[in-house]
This record gives sequence, C-alpha cells and structure tokens, in this order.
Amino acid sequence: MIEWIFFDLGSTLLDEEAAYGYYIDKCVKKLESLDIEVSSDSYKKKMVEYAHKSLDPIRATWHYFALTEPRPLWTNEGVSLYPETIDALEKLSQNY
Repeated sequence: MIEWIFFDLGSTLLDEEAAYGYYIDKCVKKLESLDIEVSSDSYKKKMVEYAHKSLDPIRATWHYFALTEPRPLWTNEGVSLYPETIDALEKLSQNY
C-alpha cells in the first residue's frame, strides 16, 4: 500500500516561468552594474543551454558571466500554482 507521494514542486506543481523571468532580469541588472553587457534573452538562452547539459542553470550561467562576483539570490517572486494543482492534490488526498 502506498502511504506517501513526494513531488518535485518546481515545474510539477508550481509554475516558475514568471519567477525565472524576474530572476533573469535581476541578474542582468546586477551584471549591468558591473559593466557587463548582456540581454535578458541571451542570459535565458545560456540558462537553457546549461540545463540541457544537466548543470545547475542558475549557478552555471552566473559563473559564465561573472565568475568571481556573488550572484543575486533566487526568490519565489512570481511562483504560482498551476491551475490544475489544487484539484489534483485534492483527488490524490482521497486515496493517500
């Protein structure tokens, strides 16, 4: 009998797309303050590239642009539930 179900929350139950957008903008602004020119689009493309290589895209991308500088911290600004999340969890809770 199954007693527990564990989920990876990000991109499973939580929509992080807007949060990534906020984070990328924060990183780009920080880089600009360091006189490092980069667009949000190119920063995002680099994150996707590192994710496809199974690297941590947040850390790897920051290190690509500013190895020795502290990176902005991730916040949950912009994270939201997918529309189906509550219904799915309610249905699962009836059996588990």
